[in-house]
Parts: sequence; structure tokens; C-alpha cells
Amino acid sequence: MARRSGARFEAEERGLSAELAEFPFEDSPLLVAADLTTGPAGERFGYDERMDEILSRYAPEDPVHRTWTRARREDKLLVRPQVPCVHA
Repeated sequence: MARRSGARFEAEERGLSAELAEFPFEDSPLLVAADLTTGPAGERFGYDERMDEILSRYAPEDPVHRTWTRARREDKLLVRPQVPCVHA
């Protein structure tokens, strides 16, 4: 999925921003909230818990780790108001 949560940040980390721009972008805070509060096996996580889980799987020099280190603050502001809807 070209426009999943964090795709913009990861594309920048990998030098692929122009390629990502070829795909339509749907600004969906609810989709981001669902993605960032659900674990790989479908388990529910709090936002910070989910970020810690993602970061624990990648070394600090990995583009995915750098992506979520950058995106964490911005996405938290987006996710916080949506969480009650996601896990209702």
C-alpha cells in the first residue's frame, strides 16, 4: 500500500518521494489511527505501545526505525482524537 501510515516519511528516508507522489493520497486520520493502534497479529495497542513495538523490530540505522522516530510526534497528534472511534 503506497499510502499507508508513515509512507511519506519512509519515502523521504529512502529517497523515493517522487515515486510515492505518483499515487493518490487519501488523508484519513481514522485509517492512520487504526493502523497505529493495532499490532501485527491484530492485537490492540496504545499508540506509544505500538510505536515501541515497531521500533523494537528494527535497528536504529534501519530506514523503518528512522521513519517512525520522525513520524512519531506528528502522527500522535493525528491519532489521539481518533482512538475512541477505532476501538469502539
